[in-house]
Amino acid sequence: MILLLASTAGVVLAGCAGWAVASNGLRPVRRLTAATEHVARTSELTPIKVTGRDGWPV
Repeated sequence: MILLLASTAGVVLAGCAGWAVASNGLRPVRRLTAATEHVARTSELTPIKVTGRDGWPV
């Protein structure tokens, strides 16, 4: 019974951690998708603001 409960808790914890990492990792993709859809609707070509510090020169 203890093994079953510990295993279930581990699976739930791993699932929550994976979901959090995936959502944060895909945030730039969602921003780019939204900007692309905006350009497609309005033909307005404003630059996308770049944020973050990933070590690459901007």
